[in-house]
Amino acid sequence: MTRIVSILFIIEMIGAIVVAKLLKGFVGGYEFDLLLIAISISLILTGLGRLSIEWNILRRELFPRGRR
Repeated sequence: MTRIVSILFIIEMIGAIVVAKLLKGFVGGYEFDLLLIAISISLILTGLGRLSIEWNILRRELFPRGRR
């Protein structure tokens, strides 16, 4: 579920930038939000893998990346 939550989080951060922080500028405004978006994109691309709760409980990934 990491990838799904990351996508939703990116949408939320874009909304926060547009609504509240865009007029403040990059420094002191939305630079931290862009960092969180970058981290979420990396989680979408890689997933958590064996560190996730999903792997420990189900012993598999719900949305596998492909064959290894």
